[in-house]
Amino acid sequence: MEYLKKPKAVYVKFNAVVNMEGGPHLARFSKEVIELVDKKRAKNLIIDVRHNGGGNGDMLKPFIRRMSEHEGINREGHLFVLTSRQTFSAALMFIMRMERETKALFAGEPSGGKPNSWGESNPFELTHSKMIGSVSNRFHQEGAPDDTREFLPMDIRVPNLGADYFANEDPVLDAVLEYIAKH
Repeated sequence: MEYLKKPKAVYVKFNAVVNMEGGPHLARFSKEVIELVDKKRAKNLIIDVRHNGGGNGDMLKPFIRRMSEHEGINREGHLFVLTSRQTFSAALMFIMRMERETKALFAGEPSGGKPNSWGESNPFELTHSKMIGSVSNRFHQEGAPDDTREFLPMDIRVPNLGADYFANEDPVLDAVLEYIAKH
């Protein structure tokens, strides 16, 4: 995480929904995020889950609760979540819960999955070929029962282009910073 002085924003790169052995514990990490927001008197919080392929969705509750209860950040136009087609599994659960429980605006590309979808990886090995496969066995209903959306729509839609990557540019973050500057 990093404080961005000019937009008065805390930027958080949230790449996995896990407790890292010998590293960050997710609940403690979310507390540290809020402590930095308060210490710097940040007006905005940007949570980047564009490279978050998931983890354990059961661990999300304290993180989301801290974001939703912070009155200075949980206001429209002050809390942003950056997503991409690489955002799926427990990270998809995260963005759906953020949609439901906060006033976050979403920027980037639609996520890599539907609001209601199957998850939980159960690997297996085929007997003769020794190829590894995986079957999902748990249905995650993060949207309403009748939610048939293919993805969570973006408030600030910015395509992911290879040219931007190779030019070391981040048009999604730039679009959010531009939005903050205008509002």
